[in-house]
Amino acid sequence: LLQLPVSIVFERFRAMPSFIFGLVVAAIGFGVIGLAATGAAILVILGIALFAVGEMITSPRIQEYITWIAPKEKAGLYMGSNFLGTMIGATLSGIYAPLYGYFERIGNPGGVWYVLAGHMVLAVLVFIAFVRLAGEFKVQSE
Repeated sequence: LLQLPVSIVFERFRAMPSFIFGLVVAAIGFGVIGLAATGAAILVILGIALFAVGEMITSPRIQEYITWIAPKEKAGLYMGSNFLGTMIGATLSGIYAPLYGYFERIGNPGGVWYVLAGHMVLAVLVFIAFVRLAGEFKVQSE
């Protein structure tokens, strides 16, 4: 229900700053879900909503950015590489189950959400560094 309105709002902004902002919103969503373990279960809904809005901001904008930087004859190849992160994430996702077990043993099962939020913050820092080092996008002609 919100994808179209969110996309309309964020199409007015440059792709990478929008993408980074979406990651921040998603990280806040993870943190809010972690706070739900304190007994305020309604925070789970707020956290999921924040994460979903963050995802609605990031997904189309990173795809747009990849399309912009790709040489026109290799746009499909570049778009396919967008899913390498998904593959890497799925492959490494098995670390979260034992991590959850650790947090559960120490009496803080919601702590795993803070780790997820931390990973998102790390991603934000990496993308900020990338933009500073690589500069803004330039449409590739070759």
